[in-house]
Amino acid sequence: MKKLISLFAILAMVFSMQSCINSGDTPDATQTIALKGYNHIHEPAKVDAPLRNKAAKYEMDINLSQMTMTLKATGAIESDGEEISLVFNNIALKYDKTNGGFSFSLPEATPVASDGNNYKVTDLNGSIAAYALSNSTRSPMVTAITVLQISYTVNDKYDIFATLQTSTSATPEIYYTNCSTTTSAEGIAPFTTTVTTYLVNFITSTKANVTIVSAQFAQRMPQMTMVFPDVDVEMTASGYVFKADELIPKISDTPMPSHKVTNFRMETSSKGAVASVAFNCNIKGLNYSVAAMGKLLPSVKQNSEK
Repeated sequence: MKKLISLFAILAMVFSMQSCINSGDTPDATQTIALKGYNHIHEPAKVDAPLRNKAAKYEMDINLSQMTMTLKATGAIESDGEEISLVFNNIALKYDKTNGGFSFSLPEATPVASDGNNYKVTDLNGSIAAYALSNSTRSPMVTAITVLQISYTVNDKYDIFATLQTSTSATPEIYYTNCSTTTSAEGIAPFTTTVTTYLVNFITSTKANVTIVSAQFAQRMPQMTMVFPDVDVEMTASGYVFKADELIPKISDTPMPSHKVTNFRMETSSKGAVASVAFNCNIKGLNYSVAAMGKLLPSVKQNSEK
């Protein structure tokens, strides 16, 4: 059974099924996608300026027939305490062979702003992709994930990037799929699995839950889902750090003191595209050291794995 399945063809089919017939002779296949998350905001000209993590929403009206998109970005800037929306019209989309989705770029633009002012946006780059993540190796159920990666600069002052995905909860989520996870313990040969998924669920801009799907620390250990609740969120220049000195994981919503986790650290880099994970977990008196690496998007190889 395939763990990950590209959804580009499925999206195209959905677009065509939901096509809107315009006033001319050509039917336009259009679809609106709205994603929520956080804008990572940096003011590089100010040495002591703190990094800011602001709630954001991006709405994409994609015209598959014309291969264009209207993008509405909210949460990047504000004026007098009011969040300003920036609308970019007729962005050209390019098919991206690497992820089966779209890429787009604007060297410079003046978007339509909700407050009527002019804002200069430069170096806008982004990609949209989609895939299906199976919920377990034993279940036919899958979760459809749409991913938006975007970065840009506003008024030559604010460097902004955001990584947003479809969220099944009320708060933003980010999946890192099919991570290579290696576990070692004294007297036991290292064990490596590539089916583990790490899910970050932002509770606030400074707190998150991290869920490990298909966690497995030894060959004969059954796969399980572990939740690491209420970890701290810190920002770096290229991503985030999720960490906790000590925590009690939850399994099936039940706290498990017998599986105490220490030195948990999950760091994302390359503007959220890559994640590394490390922690210790004590199970029945045996201390396991866990290290993992993963990416935001599955590779072509992972898409073909069964």
